[in-house]
Amino acid sequence: IEAEGIAASGISIQLLTLQGQLVYARQASLLNGLLRQTIPTDTFPPGLYLVKISDSRQLITKKISISH
Repeated sequence: IEAEGIAASGISIQLLTLQGQLVYARQASLLNGLLRQTIPTDTFPPGLYLVKISDSRQLITKKISISH
């Protein structure tokens, strides 16, 4: 995952099933003003998921597809 325009502190990354079950959560930080985070998805079943990235000012939600 890569994102720009995120506040420098209090960054949270969540991966949820479409049913709302939390399957991954992590606090993250910026590197040179850019959020870069690898989520290990090899243990998740293939399908659609929601990625939520939040900081102190905003919430970004994107739908992703995981396939192996």
